[in-house]
Amino acid sequence: MKTVIKIKVKQHPLGVEEARKRKIAPMVYPNGYRSDKVQVLCYKQKKQAQKYNYCLGVCDSAFAEKLVADNPNDVEILDKTTAITTGKEWRPQVEKITDEKAVMKVLAKKVLGGRLLQSDMDIINPEHKARGIGKSQLFDDMLKDYGV
Repeated sequence: MKTVIKIKVKQHPLGVEEARKRKIAPMVYPNGYRSDKVQVLCYKQKKQAQKYNYCLGVCDSAFAEKLVADNPNDVEILDKTTAITTGKEWRPQVEKITDEKAVMKVLAKKVLGGRLLQSDMDIINPEHKARGIGKSQLFDDMLKDYGV
């Protein structure tokens, strides 16, 4: 069974810039954390640099329980409702370009005074499945993909 965890990630004691200069990971994860066991889904977006940040990850329930037992102040198991609410806040759905060339062709056509066809309108409609402008995956759907 898969579980969603909230992980406190701390800045390296040397600081981010100094750690990068020395080619050391600038952020330190809790004891026992393994990137091959936890799939990070998103990070909390900070307005300013701080000594720590948070991320949401998915892993097997047994591994999640061990991480929490070893790091009770830095790792928390989230129920599905809390995970979805937090995930949507930290990683909202956004519009994104899925095919830059297609979008540029439509824009060039419009700028040059050409008449846009329905297929052109579909390319620049984020609600349409056509490649061009689309939307990022919903957080709920991401959890489903990972078996939560």
